[in-house]
Amino acid sequence: MSLCLCLVLCWNDDDDECRKVNVPRLNGGRVGALATRTPHRPNAIGLSTAKVESVTDKTVLLSGVDLVDGSPILDIKPYVPFCDAIGDASQPEWVTRDREVEEEPLHVSRVSISQEPWNRLRECWQRVGGEASLYEDFGTLVDLVRQVLSRDIRSLHQRGALALTAKTGSANHGKRQLGKGVEGSAANVAATAAATVYHLHLLGRIDISYVHERKEIEVIDATIV
Repeated sequence: MSLCLCLVLCWNDDDDECRKVNVPRLNGGRVGALATRTPHRPNAIGLSTAKVESVTDKTVLLSGVDLVDGSPILDIKPYVPFCDAIGDASQPEWVTRDREVEEEPLHVSRVSISQEPWNRLRECWQRVGGEASLYEDFGTLVDLVRQVLSRDIRSLHQRGALALTAKTGSANHGKRQLGKGVEGSAANVAATAAATVYHLHLLGRIDISYVHERKEIEVIDATIV
């Protein structure tokens, strides 16, 4: 089956207009909003590429789209390679910088999922519809989790507050966030007692808990919300 792509125009429902934004890949360096992909723009219309999975009656099913859940779709246009893909286009140096080097602020060296959270993630996937969901199989969902967490998706505030959190009782915070899925695991509790627990939400119902330490990420639980 050939790959069918399209361009999606959406409306970013955000009243926070910024002329300057702090760019995560620049470690908080400030640049003009129009030089970035921030949703905080003078014009609230956004653009994203997407894969057309199927067309049924008046419903178009898309995947791989870079939109906030629930964003109103204004228009869909076909992706035309000869005019939409510019092979000799240039970008700013900070965009083209090697994204795999250790100095890259968003670099993550490893994403690990041990057997227990792996099993819980499978249970969650089955409960939200399994193969009837947007993912072809459970392996595809796991690949998505690894792909999303392969870059540091924390906000600048979260990254900057990490040292402060460690000094103000993050052990209790970590234990509160672990949830029923890992309370019975002494190893997981010990490993995350001094770490801040972050959350990734998928399919609108799956809450994936993970810790981020020294450029490495460990998934520790998955629950239904």
